[in-house]
Amino acid sequence: MKIIISYFSLFFMLVLFVGCVPNKSSIPFSPSFVEVKESIEVSIDAPDRTDSVHCSITGGQAKFAKGWFPIGDTAFDIYRGDVLFIPLQKKAQKETSSIQAYFDKDGQKMVFCPKISEQQAGKKVSCTSLYALDDDYTLGIKRTFDVPKMVRGSTMLCKHQTINS
Repeated sequence: MKIIISYFSLFFMLVLFVGCVPNKSSIPFSPSFVEVKESIEVSIDAPDRTDSVHCSITGGQAKFAKGWFPIGDTAFDIYRGDVLFIPLQKKAQKETSSIQAYFDKDGQKMVFCPKISEQQAGKKVSCTSLYALDDDYTLGIKRTFDVPKMVRGSTMLCKHQTINS
């Protein structure tokens, strides 16, 4: 009888917890974990470089060697299948840090991680993911932006860019 009550209590707590999590958006950021093998390599077969998503990161703080400091605004263009290093600069100084971004080939998931080093091989790294559809990027999306242990309190705006030939 004691085991049944324990399982029931665990189940009830899970239902209660999941039911109380607020729905922040229809385009959620979610925590992700990347298992580091050696380094992230992405092969792009004949990429279409006429279509990109332009993103800007404003406000917030980033972690530098001596702690958390406000960062200046930064912007980047990312294409499907791309892996980028996005530089983050202290607002009042020239010290920089960077995060790593990956945009999947289907154009529906962006993953943002702290810069991954070779010393992290075989370990898991906490990351943040953004899930969206082409229509969302066409209209433009704006979300709070945090990368675990690296960026906090920022805002990210992403909008689809089409280069006219």
